[in-house]
Amino acid sequence: MRLAIIFYSLIILLLPLVTQARQVILPVEAIESSRYLSAEAFKTTFPGINIDGTLPDEPGWYIHYKHEFLSYFFGPIKQESDANIYKLSLEEIHKLVATKRPSLESGAIRLYRCSYDNLN
Repeated sequence: MRLAIIFYSLIILLLPLVTQARQVILPVEAIESSRYLSAEAFKTTFPGINIDGTLPDEPGWYIHYKHEFLSYFFGPIKQESDANIYKLSLEEIHKLVATKRPSLESGAIRLYRCSYDNLN
């Protein structure tokens, strides 16, 4: 009984760590590379900047890809028109990958704008 209490206490303490979303900023060039790199090669080539629990703070446009407990912010990109082009490219890549791995279909892609106004 005592062992069970310890086990469930550990689960309750560790659950927030397991379910917390991982948020990473990646360079926009990583979008095109994701077309041909394996997941492992992608992580090695583009380790990104960990921003768990926050949002990007460098002004510009970002392509935000979110799937379950993972958020990638590709950017920053200066012009909204350029960001839209990158967004379309990522949507195309996502569609192709999701046909091979249906579990990724629920991923969402959107534009995110960071400005000094929303940093204050």
